[in-house]
Formats: sequence, C-alpha cells, structure tokens
Amino acid sequence: MSEPVFSRRMAIGLGALAALSFLGGILFVILGSEIRTEHSEGADTFSRAPIGHGALLALLNELKLPVTVSRHGTGERAGPGTVILLLEPQRAELDALLDATHAAEVVVVLPGWAEADSEVVGERLYRRDPDEADALLRVLELGGSVTADDGPWQVEADLPLPTLPRGGQVIRGSGLTPLISGVNGTLVGWYERGDLRVTVVADPDLINNAGLLAGDNAELVLGLLAPLAEGRSLLIDETLHGFTLPPSIWIQLFRFPLVLVTLQVGLVLALVLLAGMRRFGAAVPLAPALGRGRGVLVENTARLLWFGGHNDDALDTYWAETRAEVAQRLHAPALSGPAEQAAWLDRVAEGRDLKEKVADLAAAVDGAGREADRILAAARRIHRWRRAMIETRTEV
Repeated sequence: MSEPVFSRRMAIGLGALAALSFLGGILFVILGSEIRTEHSEGADTFSRAPIGHGALLALLNELKLPVTVSRHGTGERAGPGTVILLLEPQRAELDALLDATHAAEVVVVLPGWAEADSEVVGERLYRRDPDEADALLRVLELGGSVTADDGPWQVEADLPLPTLPRGGQVIRGSGLTPLISGVNGTLVGWYERGDLRVTVVADPDLINNAGLLAGDNAELVLGLLAPLAEGRSLLIDETLHGFTLPPSIWIQLFRFPLVLVTLQVGLVLALVLLAGMRRFGAAVPLAPALGRGRGVLVENTARLLWFGGHNDDALDTYWAETRAEVAQRLHAPALSGPAEQAAWLDRVAEGRDLKEKVADLAAAVDGAGREADRILAAARRIHRWRRAMIETRTEV
C-alpha cells in the first residue's frame, strides 16, 4: 500500500483553509458593495467624504444602470454607445481625453470645493475654489466664468428643482444651452464640441455625497442621466483623478479581490511543497512484480499448479522423478521392473539405517488425494528420503 501524499494534520489544514476561503467568498458576495479597493478623501467615486462621489456610483449600481469605473484609456475605450462621466476632473489631460474619444456624449462636473479652513462640511473643512473651475472652462473651450447664485431656479425639462444647501455655483457668460439656470447663469447646460455633445454641471453640490441626499437632488440627477443611459453604457473616468491602473492580469492578481485567490493558491503550493520536502532525492525503486532466479520460477509454477487444482498430479510427478533421480545417482543396476527397483532401494535404505521404505512413500502419495496438508506432508517425506539416500553412496 503506497504512503499517502498528505499526513492527517496536513489534510486537516487544507480542509480548514478551503472552508475559510469558501466562507470568505460568501462574505464578499454579501458585503461586496461595502468593500472598497481604493481609499480617498477627494472628489472621486472611491471617496466617502462630503465632496466625494461614492454615493452616485452606489445609486447607479442600485438602479442597475450600466455603469463602469474606468482606470485606463477612457478616451480610447469609449465608443458611440458610451457616455463618459467626468466628475470634477483634473485639467491636466482633459483636453487629450476629449480629443481622443468617440463617445456619444460627455458629462463634465466642474470642481467646487477644496480642503481648507473656512467652512465645515460634515466633519471636514472646505472652501470654494472658483479659480480651478474657471481653468477647466477654458480647457472645455467655453467662455465665461463661475459665479455664485442662490436661485430661484428655472428647469427646462420635466425635472424637480435643485437644492443647493450652501448656495449655488453657476456659469455666467458662456455659450451653453441651459437645462437648469438661475438668475446669474447656467447650473446645467450643454454645447457641441465638434461631433461631441458635452453636458456641463456647474456645481458639484448637485451630485456629490453631501448634496445628493439634499431635497430632490437624487431624483434630479437620475432624471439627467437615465435618458443618456438608454441603450448606452456609462463610463466614469478615474484616470484624471490619478487612479490609473494598467490593464494587466498580473497586476490584478495582486490587487483586491483577486489577491485573495493568489494568496490561497500560494498557501496551497507552500503546503504541497512542505508535504513533499522529505521525499526529495532519488526515487526509491519499486520492487519488481516477479523476482529472478530458479527458486522464484519454481514457486510461481507451484502456485499455478495449486490454483489450477493439479496438486495431486504434481505430487505424483515429484515422487516418480525423485525415485528415478535417486536410482540414477546411486547407479542402480538395470532391473526388470519397478518392484525390483523398489527392493533394491529399500536394501540401500537399510544399509543407511533408514526406516522409510519405497512402499510407504508410494502409499503416502496415493493417500494424499487433493488435501493440501497431506500433499505437503508427503512431499516433505519424499524430500527427506531423497537427501538421506544420496548423501552417502553405498554399493549393494
């Protein structure tokens, strides 16, 4: 019987590891929406800060809208069936993204807040940053600038009124076609940039974590995005926030959640190597199925005769050949028949003080039948008689 590959302790350890992995998979399915792969306090979908946009992504996923967070090649990946969402993007590469994309439409949310020491939002301090918004307008090739506006608001479509708890930020003096506007400018509007339709949201408080739950803002945002998503997919870009991730399976294998699979495979391989360490070195050759030599041949032949039910025939043959060999070894004279040969062999046995006679051995062979014990006992008597007869030659 071969030795098991794993010891009992090793098998128990592998079983426990598999059970923990299975439990972890179930927990990940149940709590997957609560597990974040990135942590941020900025204006992005990985952030739960008041100025972040994690709530928007969660809302879109909850409503089963086709949304994907893009972390590489957003402009090149987007096609005519895609709408790109740029949530308070950094302006460094925005122009290149807009020129490279073939998306059907782009939605740009202007930046509004940065961390500072002027106003408390939640448990953090922020300040308005109109300079960053004006710079982004220039990248978008729009005239005008951002300014404050507290409403009242005029909505062009069948949408609820916005609620901006800290006042509003609008675009004044631009070429936007307004969808939502106030006294001093446009809150949400659109324009054509070549073949690309660009929708601009002037104030991020309409869509960020702090403002999405205010009033009817969630319904208003869904009213703006849901028509764009009909027959299209939404692509939220995070490359302009610095969250670029090259599309490599090797990188993904060492990032959450695939890193759990990588760790599990690594642990299993380590346990397998640990179990096999004592087996290093030259392999021990297996014993041959059949040995070598005359003894093995005789033994196998005897077993075949045994299994074939030829035991009595084998005993008869053994007795006849043994008697002939003894007669030949002792140079028995040419006699007329078996009886004379038996009498001659008995006289030799008397001269050696042997009480075993040929007739007695023949009777033992005839009486053995097919019983194994008797056959073996008779064969041993014949063997002892043979050895005693040929040890010393005596002329008769």
